[in-house]
Formats: sequence, structure tokens, C-alpha cells
Amino acid sequence: MWEGLVRDYGGSLVASLAEADDAELAGAHLVAVLCQDDGILPAVAALEPAQAAAYLTLGDRGPAVARAAAANRFWERLGASAVDAYLLKFGRVGGPDPERSIEVTREHAAAIVNAIVAGTVEWEQDPDFGYRVAAEVPGIEGRDRFLLIPRLLYARTERVYEHAALVPELKRERVARLSALEGLDAAIIDAIR
Repeated sequence: MWEGLVRDYGGSLVASLAEADDAELAGAHLVAVLCQDDGILPAVAALEPAQAAAYLTLGDRGPAVARAAAANRFWERLGASAVDAYLLKFGRVGGPDPERSIEVTREHAAAIVNAIVAGTVEWEQDPDFGYRVAAEVPGIEGRDRFLLIPRLLYARTERVYEHAALVPELKRERVARLSALEGLDAAIIDAIR
């Protein structure tokens, strides 16, 4: 779904740390870090280089030492490239229940990538996770807008307390997983605190 869209616009796609070393960053219009998730992550988030390395590492299951080294290299390369990085998500936003969540569709993906490339996304800082979320994306309307800012979807589906409990739990779990990787640069871990 995301692959063709990102490549059509001259973007570089990174779905794993194994792909990170080979990712063409020089001259890319954007770097897309792909993520499979049915939880609290938004359909799209604008990431700093250390955040991009962190989320890529969290989604990877390779050997710990190799993961740390690859994440450090990706962080350094992405920072040096000055290319904007985005988390792009497969799956649902808000959990597996179709009544209380929204699936990220091909139409959503097309609207998101088109808006990123056109510079028409209205970004705001996420108060819980520190990345920037899309407050407004042309072409994503009505209830579907909640896939851009999960905390609003949780509020809309009367799960404010569930969201409030998930945030610190996820942050602790993510920090613990990254901290367990010997040799991972502290800046990558700090990016998700």
C-alpha cells in the first residue's frame, strides 16, 4: 500500500533495519519508516532522525547487537541527509475492534503521501509521544480524521482512561526494549521517552 506511493514520489522506504543500510537517502524527497500496528500509533507521524531509528528498531526482530549497530548507522545517515522522515502505519488505529477503531486504507495512504509531498499537512506536536501528528490532511474527512490523532479517537469512543493508561505503559515498554540493546546510542532511547 505505502510502498508504491512513497517510491512514486521519490521517497525512500525502510521497513526493517536490514533495509536501513541500503536505503537511498541522498536525493530522496522523504524517508518512510513502515510500521505494522493495530494500537495507539497514528496513521502518519513526522519523526526526528532519532525517533525514526527508534521506531524502526522497535519493529525489528533481528539479533540485538546487529540491531543496535544498524539503528545507530541509520540515525547518523538520516541526520546527515537532512531528509524528512515519517512513520507510516499498516493496520488499525485504536485497537482491533472495528467498531472502535479505524483501518488505514489505500485511500488514506494516498491522501497522506500526496499531502506530505505537497506540503499541505497541518502538523501538531503530540503531547504524549513527542512526534508530530497530522492535525489536518486534505482528503481525510469525517470520522476518518481520527486515525491521524489517536488520542481523539480514544476520547470519541469513550476510552479516555484506556488511552491514559496505555501511554505510560507503552513508553516504559519501548524504553525497556531499546535499553536492552547494548551499544544503542542513548539519543535513540531518549527520543521515545
